[in-house]
Amino acid sequence: MKHIIEINFIDGIVWVTSVGNVEFDLHNKAIADAAKLAVENQSEAILFDLRNAIFAEYHVAGIKHAEAAPALGIRPEYKIAILGIMDQIGMLEYFENVAINRGIMAKVYTVEGEAVAWLKESF
Repeated sequence: MKHIIEINFIDGIVWVTSVGNVEFDLHNKAIADAAKLAVENQSEAILFDLRNAIFAEYHVAGIKHAEAAPALGIRPEYKIAILGIMDQIGMLEYFENVAINRGIMAKVYTVEGEAVAWLKESF
């Protein structure tokens, strides 16, 4: 399934929705575009919705994305919610740990409302 990414600004939050087979370079571009949209809207809240994303290899990609995040525009003050499904929980927790270990404020959720509530705590 082709990788499709949609980025929107909704109610103070930059939403990055990823669907299909994840492509590293396309996802990196989405991270940069999300950071740019956050700056344009004076937001520090970004939600990565991975519920319909398919990751073939995520260990190395997760590390590379986290390492590149500051150069792509992700700032330390940003709150990053990673939204997925329970079947992905091991991968999601891995992403969260990698991000936190690199100074990114990230948290994993499997319930959309909880992710949004956490992001809105900073408004």
